Amino acid sequence: MAEKTQKLAQMKVDVSNLKEDISKLKSQIVESPEELKSQMEKMRETVKNIKKSITETDECTVEMQNRVQNATHSEAEIHQMYVLLQDLESSMNNAKQRQEEYQELVVQNEKMQKELKSLLNEEGQLKRALDMKLGKECKQNIRRQKKREMKEQHVQEELRQCEQIHQKREEMADKIQQITGETQQLKAKIKSLRDVCSKETEKAQVH
Repeated sequence: MAEKTQKLAQMKVDVSNLKEDISKLKSQIVESPEELKSQMEKMRETVKNIKKSITETDECTVEMQNRVQNATHSEAEIHQMYVLLQDLESSMNNAKQRQEEYQELVVQNEKMQKELKSLLNEEGQLKRALDMKLGKECKQNIRRQKKREMKEQHVQEELRQCEQIHQKREEMADKIQQITGETQQLKAKIKSLRDVCSKETEKAQVH
């Protein structure tokens, strides 16, 4: 590649020299025909070399164009691969982030499971304590109910006894009243008999 570039530069130099030679020949045409002929031969050789160089240069140019096209195509492929690599890197970063988020969720889930287990144990303990308390309260309520029932029975019994005593008292009062009436009647009879006896006695003493 460097060699062909060098040939292209040399060809430019030869063309420039050829132009100078043509200018010189124009001035020598009348002065020296033989010199002109010699110079024409040299110029033909130079033109031949230039044409050869141009052909080689064209081939080099085509090759360079192909290489440029290949390089451009390769550059596009490299750019596409770079974009794909960026997408892959972004996907890997997203996957890594998702993995980290997943790990955080796993840790949070384990923590919540432990808290839930602890809460369930605490709930079980509270239920057992509540059942025991309710059981005790239920037993106490049963005992209180029995005591109330016994007190009520005792009060009812006391009331029946009081009522019986009151009834007996009324019966006794009736009997006392009856006895009092009979006693008064008996006293009246006794008094009447005494009066009769006194009168009879007085009559007996008179006679």
